[in-house]
Order: sequence, then C-alpha cells, then structure tokens
Amino acid sequence: MSFEETSDELTENVGSLGFRLDDLVAQKKISLDYVQIDRSEIEETGEYDLEGLFIRLEHAIASVGAKRVVLDTIETFFSGIPNPAVVRAEIKRLFQWLKNKGMTTIITGEQGEKTFTRHGLEEYVSDCVIFLDHRISEQVSTGRMRVVKYRGSGHDTNEFPFLIDEKGIHVGSLNLLDVYVGPSGVLTGSARLSRETQEKAKDLVRQQDAQIKELDLDRKRKAMEGRIADIRDEFKTEEAEVKKSIKQEKLRQRKVSQDREVMAKIRKAD
Repeated sequence: MSFEETSDELTENVGSLGFRLDDLVAQKKISLDYVQIDRSEIEETGEYDLEGLFIRLEHAIASVGAKRVVLDTIETFFSGIPNPAVVRAEIKRLFQWLKNKGMTTIITGEQGEKTFTRHGLEEYVSDCVIFLDHRISEQVSTGRMRVVKYRGSGHDTNEFPFLIDEKGIHVGSLNLLDVYVGPSGVLTGSARLSRETQEKAKDLVRQQDAQIKELDLDRKRKAMEGRIADIRDEFKTEEAEVKKSIKQEKLRQRKVSQDREVMAKIRKAD
C-alpha cells in the first residue's frame, strides 16, 4: 500500500530494477493499492479512526492470500491528521491489527530530528528497526544499513553496506558483496563503480609512468652500451698502436745492438 506513488509509478520505478510488478499482479502474487492523501480534502467530524484503511488492507490481503504487507510511507498517511495524540493512538492500533492478522509488515518512515521516525513511536512498537542512509564522501554516495533493534534476537549493531539490483537487496559482510574497500570506507553500487573507475584511471597513469621510466632506462642502457663499445674500439686502436710502437722500439734497439757489435769487430781488426 502506497501513500505517495500510484500503482503505475510503482510499476515503472520497480521495473528499473528488473521486477515486473504488472506480471506479479496478473498472477495474483501481489496486490498494489494507492491511497491518496490530500489535506485539503480532509474534514474531521467526530472521533477519527482507521476503519476505512483496515477494510482496504483486509481486502488486499484476502485477494492474494498475502503473508506480507508493505506500507510506504506511513508519515505521508498521518500527515493529514493534525492531532498528534490521535496519530500515536492510531499507529499503535494499526501495528496491533497487522500483528493480529499474522502479517509480516514492512513500514517505511522518514527520520525525525532526534528520533528514527518523525513521530518517534514506530520504533518502539516495531519488533525490528532498520536504519538506511546514504553518505556522500568526495562526491560519491555510499549506501549503508544498521539494525537498530531486533526484538527477541541477538544482532550485530554495526553498519553494513547494502546494494539493490535486479537480483534483490544484498546485505552482509564485505566478502558477500561486490564492494570497494578504500581509505574513505566501504562503497557499493554506483559509488563503487565510480570509485573503481577513478582507481583504474590512477592505475593506468601509474602504469604509463612505469612504462615511460622503463623506456627511459632502456634508452640510457643502450646509450651506455654504445659508449662502452666506443671506448672498447678506442682502446683496441690505442692498444694496437702501442704494441706497434713497442715492436718498432725493440727492432730499433736490436739494430743498434747489432751495429755496435759490428763496430767493435772492425776496431779490433784495425
């Protein structure tokens, strides 16, 4: 039962997640009911009660054999009632009526200034309260959830990431979700994709920098090897010249020695 969106609007919006509500309605697996609340059309005469709402709910439940009821959002429905005492009394009566029917009921509500809901009563009469929010960090939105209360059951009070897609609602520890874990926290959904895109861009820049450094190092290596080859060539040339000079010097010295021996023999002959 919706107090904000019509059945057609709900069908279109939910269809973006891959769920075809019109098919489910045709198969009598779900019943959609839009209750229009217009404060200008409300006129109080006598004692106010929700009997009309109970009749509509009971008909919708019986038409599909429902075991679960969703009311979205309860603040919109009670916004047309100016008396807060009546609001609180009727909220309690609504919750008890649904419980007596054996319904598992999900009721969405808007956060109040110092309470989890605007009227501050739903959180006390409910068996379970789940707080959902989105936080923006560095222009990236992250969905988070926390179980504030779960009557009769032990539960983790920490925050967990949640993701809504065509397969449903995914909630759990980090190893159960396709999430991004970074310095700014845990990101899922479009926030995860956005951050992963940023990280991939940074990784690409780092890879390109590494490739540039590797190419520069290879260029320097080749230049060094070229200089070493030039030095080797210069050394070989100089070595050959030195060896040639040494050989010539040895031949000159041998020639001088031979000439001295010849001169000595001539002097003795005289």
